[in-house]
Amino acid sequence: MNSTNAADVMVDEARLVICHRFAEMLNAGSSSLRVRINLVGGGPEAWFYSHDDHGWHKSDGTITDPPLVQAIEEALNMLASQQHSNGWSAWKHKNPDYRDIDVHFHRDTFSHRLGDQLEFELAGLLFRDRHDSRKDERHAIRPPRPAAPRSPPS
Repeated sequence: MNSTNAADVMVDEARLVICHRFAEMLNAGSSSLRVRINLVGGGPEAWFYSHDDHGWHKSDGTITDPPLVQAIEEALNMLASQQHSNGWSAWKHKNPDYRDIDVHFHRDTFSHRLGDQLEFELAGLLFRDRHDSRKDERHAIRPPRPAAPRSPPS
């Protein structure tokens, strides 16, 4: 496998991990999620958090594989560069010891999508490929203005 294919496989794996973890937390009732890329210690680690009325809660399962952590951070940076969509918004926070990427899902948009298939719906929503439409509901084409009434010829 050449390096390009290996990088593509790692990006695909990172997207699967992100969608799987996000789906678990959304199905559990959270709508604000955070991925922290921890830079302190033996190597980079990815930690997943969900938010509720009592604050942020770290989920089980720290990711420690450096290439996978890097691919996760790159995928999340891409989301944060888009900042928002109809169903979610994302932003970054930086610190010398870690980098956080927060993603907030609009609960009313996702309430009908919760369940077993959410992971796959998130993949399509968050990681559109180059063949997908760049438009979403916010960018709908405006209806044409009504024509001004013509005055009859004299």
